[in-house]
Amino acid sequence: FSSVSQNYKPVKPVNVNTTKIELPVFEAQFTGKLRFVEGHGWAHDWLINWQTTQDTIRWQLDSDTVRNFTVYMKYTCPESDLGSVLSVSILDQQIHSTITKGFDPPLLPSPDRVLRKEAYEKEWARIKLGTLQVPKGTHWIALVPDTVKHKQVAEVAGIELIYD
Repeated sequence: FSSVSQNYKPVKPVNVNTTKIELPVFEAQFTGKLRFVEGHGWAHDWLINWQTTQDTIRWQLDSDTVRNFTVYMKYTCPESDLGSVLSVSILDQQIHSTITKGFDPPLLPSPDRVLRKEAYEKEWARIKLGTLQVPKGTHWIALVPDTVKHKQVAEVAGIELIYD
Protein backbone atom coordinates (compact mmCIF):
# COMPACT_ATOMS: atom_id res chain seq x y z
CA PHE A 1 0.00 0.00 0.00
CA SER A 2 2.77 2.49 0.86
CA SER A 3 4.48 2.15 -2.50
CA VAL A 4 1.33 2.55 -4.60
CA SER A 5 -0.09 5.41 -2.52
CA GLN A 6 3.09 7.46 -2.00
CA ASN A 7 2.06 10.02 -4.67
CA TYR A 8 -1.61 10.09 -3.67
CA LYS A 9 -2.99 13.56 -2.99
CA PRO A 10 -6.41 13.58 -1.27
CA VAL A 11 -7.12 17.07 -2.66
CA LYS A 12 -6.47 17.58 -6.34
CA PRO A 13 -6.04 21.26 -7.26
CA VAL A 14 -8.33 22.60 -9.98
CA ASN A 15 -6.39 23.92 -12.97
CA VAL A 16 -7.56 27.46 -13.75
CA ASN A 17 -5.75 27.98 -17.04
CA THR A 18 -8.99 28.51 -18.98
CA THR A 19 -11.63 31.23 -19.40
CA LYS A 20 -14.39 29.78 -17.19
CA ILE A 21 -14.12 27.46 -14.23
CA GLU A 22 -17.04 26.04 -12.28
CA LEU A 23 -16.23 24.95 -8.75
CA PRO A 24 -19.17 22.96 -7.35
CA VAL A 25 -19.48 22.48 -3.60
CA PHE A 26 -19.37 18.71 -3.93
CA GLU A 27 -15.70 19.19 -4.91
CA ALA A 28 -15.00 21.63 -2.06
CA GLN A 29 -13.73 21.21 1.44
CA PHE A 30 -15.89 22.81 4.12
CA THR A 31 -15.89 23.31 7.86
CA GLY A 32 -18.25 24.23 10.66
CA LYS A 33 -21.95 23.40 10.57
CA LEU A 34 -22.21 23.20 6.79
CA ARG A 35 -23.64 19.99 5.35
CA PHE A 36 -25.00 18.61 2.10
CA VAL A 37 -28.76 18.73 1.71
CA GLU A 38 -28.84 15.01 0.79
CA GLY A 39 -25.91 14.05 2.95
CA HIS A 40 -23.32 12.51 0.59
CA GLY A 41 -22.43 15.31 -1.81
CA TRP A 42 -23.56 13.75 -5.08
CA ALA A 43 -23.39 15.69 -8.35
CA HIS A 44 -26.56 17.78 -7.80
CA ASP A 45 -26.10 18.28 -4.07
CA TRP A 46 -25.56 21.64 -2.39
CA LEU A 47 -24.54 23.00 0.99
CA ILE A 48 -27.01 24.15 3.63
CA ASN A 49 -26.80 25.23 7.28
CA TRP A 50 -24.32 28.11 6.64
CA GLN A 51 -24.97 29.70 10.02
CA THR A 52 -21.74 30.93 11.60
CA THR A 53 -18.66 32.94 10.72
CA GLN A 54 -16.61 29.77 11.35
CA ASP A 55 -18.27 27.99 8.39
CA THR A 56 -15.83 27.97 5.46
CA ILE A 57 -16.08 26.62 1.91
CA ARG A 58 -12.82 26.31 -0.03
CA TRP A 59 -11.23 24.91 -3.17
CA GLN A 60 -7.58 24.44 -4.10
CA LEU A 61 -6.57 26.12 -7.38
CA ASP A 62 -3.52 25.68 -9.56
CA SER A 63 -2.41 28.28 -12.11
CA ASP A 64 0.51 28.38 -14.54
CA THR A 65 0.46 32.18 -14.51
CA VAL A 66 -1.09 35.17 -12.72
CA ARG A 67 -4.72 35.57 -13.89
CA ASN A 68 -7.60 37.88 -12.95
CA PHE A 69 -11.02 36.28 -12.48
CA THR A 70 -14.45 37.67 -11.69
CA VAL A 71 -15.96 35.46 -9.00
CA TYR A 72 -19.67 34.54 -8.92
CA MET A 73 -21.48 32.45 -6.34
CA LYS A 74 -24.42 30.18 -7.25
CA TYR A 75 -26.90 30.41 -4.38
CA THR A 76 -30.46 30.51 -3.11
CA CYS A 77 -31.59 32.66 -0.21
CA PRO A 78 -35.09 33.43 1.06
CA GLU A 79 -35.98 37.11 1.60
CA SER A 80 -36.04 36.48 5.36
CA ASP A 81 -32.28 35.67 5.36
CA LEU A 82 -31.01 38.59 3.24
CA GLY A 83 -28.24 40.87 4.49
CA SER A 84 -25.39 38.52 5.36
CA VAL A 85 -21.93 39.69 4.31
CA LEU A 86 -19.45 37.19 2.96
CA SER A 87 -15.89 37.36 1.77
CA VAL A 88 -14.04 35.45 -0.90
CA SER A 89 -10.29 35.35 -0.49
CA ILE A 90 -7.09 34.00 -1.93
CA LEU A 91 -3.82 34.62 -0.07
CA ASP A 92 -3.93 38.25 1.18
CA GLN A 93 -6.65 39.36 -1.27
CA GLN A 94 -10.17 39.61 0.05
CA ILE A 95 -13.41 40.97 -1.39
CA HIS A 96 -16.65 41.43 0.52
CA SER A 97 -20.22 41.17 -0.76
CA THR A 98 -23.65 41.47 0.80
CA ILE A 99 -26.46 39.17 -0.29
CA THR A 100 -29.20 41.64 -1.18
CA LYS A 101 -31.30 39.70 -3.70
CA GLY A 102 -33.57 36.91 -2.56
CA PHE A 103 -34.06 33.82 -4.69
CA ASP A 104 -35.79 30.77 -3.21
CA PRO A 105 -37.28 28.55 -5.93
CA PRO A 106 -38.93 25.20 -5.30
CA LEU A 107 -37.21 21.98 -6.30
CA LEU A 108 -37.56 21.15 -9.98
CA PRO A 109 -40.28 18.63 -10.83
CA SER A 110 -39.02 15.12 -11.39
CA PRO A 111 -40.66 12.19 -13.20
CA ASP A 112 -39.63 9.80 -10.40
CA ARG A 113 -42.39 7.37 -9.44
CA VAL A 114 -40.61 6.52 -6.22
CA LEU A 115 -39.00 9.28 -4.18
CA ARG A 116 -35.25 9.03 -4.42
CA LYS A 117 -32.72 9.61 -1.68
CA GLU A 118 -30.44 11.74 -3.88
CA ALA A 119 -30.88 15.51 -3.91
CA TYR A 120 -33.44 16.78 -6.40
CA GLU A 121 -32.34 19.64 -8.62
CA LYS A 122 -33.20 23.30 -8.25
CA GLU A 123 -32.44 26.57 -10.01
CA TRP A 124 -29.71 28.87 -8.72
CA ALA A 125 -29.18 32.63 -8.74
CA ARG A 126 -25.72 34.12 -9.35
CA ILE A 127 -24.22 36.93 -7.33
CA LYS A 128 -21.11 38.73 -8.51
CA LEU A 129 -18.66 38.78 -5.62
CA GLY A 130 -15.89 40.77 -7.33
CA THR A 131 -12.54 40.28 -9.02
CA LEU A 132 -9.54 38.43 -7.61
CA GLN A 133 -6.07 37.83 -8.95
CA VAL A 134 -5.13 34.15 -8.88
CA PRO A 135 -1.36 33.97 -8.41
CA LYS A 136 0.89 31.48 -10.15
CA GLY A 137 1.10 28.21 -8.25
CA THR A 138 -1.25 26.29 -5.97
CA HIS A 139 -3.46 28.28 -3.59
CA TRP A 140 -6.78 28.04 -1.75
CA ILE A 141 -9.81 30.19 -2.61
CA ALA A 142 -12.29 30.42 0.27
CA LEU A 143 -15.80 31.68 1.03
CA VAL A 144 -16.34 32.81 4.62
CA PRO A 145 -19.21 34.81 6.15
CA ASP A 146 -18.18 38.11 7.74
CA THR A 147 -21.63 38.39 9.33
CA VAL A 148 -24.66 36.12 9.43
CA LYS A 149 -27.61 38.53 9.47
CA HIS A 150 -30.43 36.06 10.20
CA LYS A 151 -30.85 32.26 10.27
CA GLN A 152 -28.33 31.42 7.53
CA VAL A 153 -26.14 33.05 4.87
CA ALA A 154 -27.51 31.11 1.89
CA GLU A 155 -27.67 27.68 0.31
CA VAL A 156 -24.70 27.29 -2.03
CA ALA A 157 -24.15 25.22 -5.18
CA GLY A 158 -20.66 26.54 -5.94
CA ILE A 159 -18.68 29.40 -7.43
CA GLU A 160 -17.71 30.32 -10.97
CA LEU A 161 -14.49 32.01 -12.04
CA ILE A 162 -14.69 33.99 -15.28
CA TYR A 163 -11.38 35.12 -16.79
CA ASP A 164 -11.15 38.90 -17.29
